[in-house]
This record gives sequence, structure tokens and C-alpha cells, in this order.
Amino acid sequence: MNGKAFEAVHKLKLLLLTTATNTAQCRSLLLHFAAVKSLTNTKQLHSKIIASGLLTSKDSFYISSLLTSTYASCGHVSYARHLFDKLPYPTSRLFSAMIRMYAKCGLAYDALQLFVEMLVSGYVLPDKLTYPFVIKACGDSSWIRLGVVLHGLAVVNGFDCDVFVGNSLLAMYMNCGKKERARRLFDKMGERRVVSWNTMISGYVQNGSAKEALLVFKEMVNGGVEVDLVTIISVLPACGYLKDYEAAKLVHLLADEKALGDKLHVRNALVDVYVKCGRVDEARKFFDDMNVRDVVTWTTMINGVILNGDFESALSLFPMMLLEGVKPNAFTLACLLSACVGSQHLKCGKGFHGWATRHKLESDVNVETALIDMYAKCNCVHLSFRVFGKTSKKRQVPWNAIISGCVRNGLEREAVVLFNEMLSKGIGPNEATLKCVLPAYSTLANLQQAKNIHSYLIKSRFLTRVEVATGLIDIYSKCGNLDDAYMIFDGIPLSDKDIFLWSVVIAGYGAHGHGKTALTLFNQMVQSGVAPNEVTFTSALHACSHAGLVDEEKCKRRMLMMISGGNSRARMSGMSITKKKRQVWLWTESQQVMTTAVERGWTTFLFSSPHLPTIWSSIARINPLFMKDGEIYDVDDQIVATFSSISSPEELKQFQPSDEQPDIVIVNLLDWQAIPAENIVAAFQGTDKRVMAVSKTPKEAQMFLEALELGLGGVVLKVEDVKAVLDMKEYFDRIDEVGIPLGLTRATVSQVQMTGMGDRVCVDLCTMMKPGEGLLVGSFARGLFLVHSECLETSYISSRPFRVNAGPVHAYVAVPGGKTCYLSELRSGKEVIVVDQSGNQRSAVVGRVKIETRPLILVEAKAEMDNVIVYSTLLQNAETVALISPNKGNGSANMAIPVTALKVGDEVLMRVQGGARHTGIEIQEFIVEK
Repeated sequence: MNGKAFEAVHKLKLLLLTTATNTAQCRSLLLHFAAVKSLTNTKQLHSKIIASGLLTSKDSFYISSLLTSTYASCGHVSYARHLFDKLPYPTSRLFSAMIRMYAKCGLAYDALQLFVEMLVSGYVLPDKLTYPFVIKACGDSSWIRLGVVLHGLAVVNGFDCDVFVGNSLLAMYMNCGKKERARRLFDKMGERRVVSWNTMISGYVQNGSAKEALLVFKEMVNGGVEVDLVTIISVLPACGYLKDYEAAKLVHLLADEKALGDKLHVRNALVDVYVKCGRVDEARKFFDDMNVRDVVTWTTMINGVILNGDFESALSLFPMMLLEGVKPNAFTLACLLSACVGSQHLKCGKGFHGWATRHKLESDVNVETALIDMYAKCNCVHLSFRVFGKTSKKRQVPWNAIISGCVRNGLEREAVVLFNEMLSKGIGPNEATLKCVLPAYSTLANLQQAKNIHSYLIKSRFLTRVEVATGLIDIYSKCGNLDDAYMIFDGIPLSDKDIFLWSVVIAGYGAHGHGKTALTLFNQMVQSGVAPNEVTFTSALHACSHAGLVDEEKCKRRMLMMISGGNSRARMSGMSITKKKRQVWLWTESQQVMTTAVERGWTTFLFSSPHLPTIWSSIARINPLFMKDGEIYDVDDQIVATFSSISSPEELKQFQPSDEQPDIVIVNLLDWQAIPAENIVAAFQGTDKRVMAVSKTPKEAQMFLEALELGLGGVVLKVEDVKAVLDMKEYFDRIDEVGIPLGLTRATVSQVQMTGMGDRVCVDLCTMMKPGEGLLVGSFARGLFLVHSECLETSYISSRPFRVNAGPVHAYVAVPGGKTCYLSELRSGKEVIVVDQSGNQRSAVVGRVKIETRPLILVEAKAEMDNVIVYSTLLQNAETVALISPNKGNGSANMAIPVTALKVGDEVLMRVQGGARHTGIEIQEFIVEK
């Protein structure tokens, strides 16, 4: 029905309202008012019915039932319940309408109570229209036990096969965090509509299982199920959570293909996902191209820019938003306030505060919290207190913000006082509150206060959470009460002890001179399968130092022997240990995959039947292996490996090395993979067994090969796609490349000249660099200069050992695979090559790239091997930017020369290579660069 026809019908119904005198007319009107949820017209008709005497006629029960149902549809709880209670024998449909009303109004308890009344009434039973809404009530309130009971009742009464009941059960299980039960139910459903698929996708995202959400989406699309608007909006957050740009692009293309790409909800979701994938420029372009933008669009863009650290751009969007006539809401303001960090943004933050006051948004809890946090970050905690004083003080979030602000500004005593005041007012803290306040107790190091908070955490049952227990152990350690600290530590199950917990207790013993105990704990941690990180390793070293046990080098060797399980092949290089050569086996039915693998040197294939190897052996020389009854046999029927599938923590614990096992053990991890892989590496260290894991993608294989830095002994690549083999080979080539030093050349500086302004690129890596390390950068592909990292202290700025101030946007930078790319092409997640003075190279992941306009300086040099060709690069004119020299004497002055001190005749290091490049790959072509 189009708009005009609907309007005509509506007018006709209103006309009948003034003349309704019989049951048929009232029925028609009430059904219409229920459909359009018109409470006002329902009340008018109710009055007319009373006046006409229809409620005392023979049709009174029917009319009363219709009125009750209509009020329920309009959401008027009190009127509907009043009429319902007067009915002697309400029908099943009427019970269902009332339960639906309660569920939609968020009155879950009332919905369930009415359902119980229905069951005990003795004259009416729930039907397939009743169960979805009472199940929804359980899901909304996370009453999983009642939900399971309702599921059982639905099965007993034969309603579990109904698609609406099934969908409501899926939603209930997902809302209660029982995604495995939801999946089992989904797999058993006879009829699965698009709503069923959407519920699974959104449920997985809601439960933090974005990978599973994408798998369900892929299964849905491959199964030919027609996606709708809800599908697209549900799956895009999963792409954002995983930062899977390629998946996001595919969903975008699908949305356009289904004519959904122009929907505002979809476009808003696309802006959000591109931002979360680190493609801020693409998100901004998409945002700028949108014809219609609402407050959600603007808020998403502002928040995305903030998440990527560009606060200035975020703040500049606010006036543009106002000019477009879009009024910011409380969430927009909260985002903008979060961009006001530091005293330089205080004025801007105050401006937003004033705007919020004028538009009556100041009392919104999101704005209140953001204001308290903003003033604290701008070192104006007195203004945070002023905002906090005006709040209702009945919600957790403002309390958390003011406590956190006090700790940030060194007001630990005030933070503890506020926490106690919060408790006295009956405001129950959450884990976020404790995360804010426990560091205050730790800084104060007051034993009596430590015991007080300990007592509270026991009574409130927060101490069962590992994060909270870690904070309390740190408090007792700072107070010098190691006995209580260890008592709490010892009471936590070994399987729940994470790296943070181990680090805190090791650091506590080390700080108080108990080096032997700290070292023993370090050994226990390694034996438990928890991999030490840099903090734990440093804490243990300090413990040895404080206790005067051994010199640092001996202590390092001892700890590395613990990590390697006594393996004499372990070697010390920071935290690295020599790795065995990895094996790759293929498990495939694709002949094309087979030939591609053989061409790349991988000739071992796993088969479940003898048919394929017979054919393939006539095509290529392969080593076929056969799987049967959990064991792997060669062509001579000799056992070469065992095969085990692991799907639970119990099975993982039982998976241990034994003398009965052959030298090769293959494991198929059916569930989560990263932690089990690490546990397996720890369990098999020091043995002669080679553990190989079944991998369905190169990414999965990479995770297994790098677990605990040592990695597993190899992978069985189970794929049917040639690209997977190519990607796997590329990964191994990159690994092999890292072990080969690059040839660096001495070059003599021939000119240093200040130029104009330009856009220069700062590259922040996800790893620390040592003195003498940097990136290879240059204006010409034929020669790249070794630019030093900012790991050296200067008079004006602290060191940033993760950063290289690399050069302008046009410059080349060396990346893995012997390739180059432009600095402007780098973005979060890409890899570059870090090189030291000796040419030793390693790959590093880019965490962030900053492009800013800065003054530049031109450096030209000539290589010692060829005194004719001039190599050049442009760098920022700043003392923190330096080139690495070939001198390896003591002191950073000999190692790195700041460009501000660089002069003609100085020697620097560079990499001379072929000049012609196409998409970063060296090609044999004549090219002139000048």
C-alpha cells in the first residue's frame, strides 16, 4: 500500500471512529490502531465503546479482548493489564500479546510471571506465538537457566522446529554469551532464514568472536542465502574488529551489488570499518563523497580520526558539522572531548563544555564523564572536581573518571578517599573502577589500606578475577608484604596465571632482594607454558642484580636455558633462540596446488587414499604419505608420524611428549589455536620430537611457526588454493632473507643544503630499535641512506626507539622481499626492513605513520666504489634526524651523525642497488634519476 492509499484508509478509519456502533466496526478500528500503534485513537474509541454499551453486550468478552490486545500493541502497560485482569478466561493469543508487550517494554520479570500464570491456569497453553517473546525476555535479562528450561518446554511441546522459536532461542543464547550452544542449535535447524544467519553473525560480533562471524557470513553467501540490510550492518563490525580491510572491501562490493550501498546505515558502517582498518584516508574520501550525512556519520568519522591519533583533524570536523546543519549529540561531544588532551587543547575543551551547557547536554552521563576525563588530562583536575560535583553521583562511570583523573595527576590519597565515598553511597564499583583505584593503593604502599581493600575484594568476590588479583599482589609487594602477595598468587589456578601476573610477582621478589625466589618463579612460569616477555625478562635480571647472584650475562644464559628446556642449541641474542629448519607438507586434492608446491621445493604430500598419489607420481617426483587410524605411513608401510586432533583444554593437557611417539607428531587444533600452539612449543622443547600443525591458511601457518618465538617444527598446509602455496613460499623467503646481511657501502657526503618546506614522514614501528639501527631511505631507488632511529637521547627531547624520522613522501624505503615502496604508501600493518651498521636485517611491522609539513635539508653523497654517481636524499632539518656512519667506536657520536651537524667529507652508510623499479620490484631497464 502506497502513502496516499494508506492516508485515505486512515482518514476513513477516523471517520468510522465517530460513528462506530457495532462490533464489526470496532474490530476493524482496533486492529488498525494496533497496527499503527495509535494510543490516542485507541483511548477515544474505548470511550465510544463504553458510551455505546458494547461492553455490556453479548460481544463484551470479544471487545474487551480486542481492547486489551490493542493497548498491549501500543505499549500502554497499565491499561492493558487492567483490562486483562478483568477477563475471566483470556485466550492464548491474548496471553502472547501481553507477554510480547512486557518483553518489548523491558519488563522481563513481568513477562515471565505472566507466562507462569498461563502454564498454571489449566485452561490455556502457550503456543508458537508465545515462546519467542518469553524467550526474548530471558535473553534480554541474561537468565540462561530459565532460557534452557524454556528451550526444553519448546522441544517437549513440538515448537522447537518453528523458525521464529528457533531464531529467538539463537538470540537468547547469544545474549547470554553461550555461542557454542547457539551454534549447535543453528546447525540442527531445519529451516534457516536470513534472520537466523543475521542473528548468528551479530551474536558472534557481540561476543567478541569476529572471526567466527565472518566464517558464518562466508557460509551464508556461499550457500546462496540472500543477504539484506541487517546482514551488511552486522558483518561490517566484524571486519573492523579484525582490521580485515580485504573482507571489508568484499562486503562493500556485495552491498553495492545488492543495491544496499546507498543506504545511510550501510554507509555509516562503511566509514566506521575503513577507519578501524586503519584506512583513514579512504574513510575520509568516502565520507566526503556522501550526499547525506547524519549525526551518526559525523560522530563515526570524528571518533575514527581520534582512534588513529589525529586529534587536530577530529577537532576541525566540529565546525564543518555545524555548518552542514547537523547538531552534535552527547556521543559526538564525548568523542570531541576525548581529543582534547594536554594543556594545548584546554581552551578547545572549555569551548565544548560551554556548547554542551547551552544545548542542555551537560548532564548527560557520557558528556559528564568526558568532561571529567578531559580536564584531568589537561592537568586541570580542580575543574574535573567541579564537573563531578554537579553530577547525580548515582552512576559508576563519573566516579571511575574522577578516580582515574586523581591517579593521573598524582592525587592517590584523594582517589582512595573518593573510592571509599563511592562505596558509602551504595554505588557498586566494577572492574574498571578497580583498574583505576588499585594503582593508587600501590603508590601509597600503606599496609593497613592494603588489608582494607583486600577484605573488600574478598567480600565482593572481585578477587576471583585475575586482573584484580594482579593489582592486589602489586600493592602487597610495594608494601613489602611478600607473604600475602604470594598467598594470593598461589591461590590462583596455574591455568589462569597470565604473563602480567607472573611479571608482577617476579618483580616484587626481585625488588626486595629475593633473587633466588624470583629466578625460581621465572622457571615455574616457563614450565607452565607462559612465554616471558621483555618486562618479565628484565624483572628477573634485576632480581639477580639486586641479590648479587651472578653477572648479567650468566643470568641471561641461565634464564634462556630455562626457556629452552636445557637444549644446548639455545643461544642468547636478546630473547631469541636458534630455530630448527621448518618442514612444510601439503594436504590437498588439487593437482595445480601439487605442481606449484613441487616447483617450490615442497614434495611431501599427505593422502587419505592411494588413488591420487598413483596419478601424481607419474607427473612429478613426490614423497606420498598415507593417513590411517591416527598414524602416518610411508610407501613402505612404515610409521613416520602420529596424527592427533585436539578440541578441548583437557585434550591439550594430555598431549605430551613420550618415548613411544615417532620423531614427527602432527597435531590438528580444532578450536582456538594461538595459546595451544604456545603450550605445545613449551611442552616439546628439549625433546627430539618435531611437532607439525595442520594449517588451513598461510596466516595460520605463520602463527604456528612463530609461537613463543621458537615455533613448531613445521606445518601441514591443508589447502586447495594455489595462492596459499605462493604466500607460504613468500613467507619463508622473507624469513631466509632476514638471516642474510645486506651489503652496505661507505659514502662520502659531497653536499648539505637547506631547502624549503615539505611533507615528511615519521615511521613508528611496533618494535624497539637499538643504537646503530634504522631504515634504508633515499630519493633514488639506486641508493638508499641508512637513517638512524630516534633511540638516542638529545638535550631537548626524550628518545623514541620505535621511531624513524624517515624523509619526505616521495622517498623510497626498503621493505621485505628486496622491494621498495614510497614512504607515503606505508601504513599501519605493513612491514619494513630494519638494518644495523653491519648490514644485519630484520622485518618490523609499522604501527603508525605521521605526515607533517617540516623544513627539509638535502644530503648528497658519493659511494667509495664509484666517485662519479651522486646519491641524494631529503631529510627533516632537525637534530633528532641522523645518518648512520661506518664508525663503530664507543659512543653514539661515532655511530650516528645528526643532519644538523653533517658536513662535506663526513662518511655515512648506504645501500647501492639497481635503479630501475616497477611497483617496488627491481627490473632490468635503463632509467635516469636526477
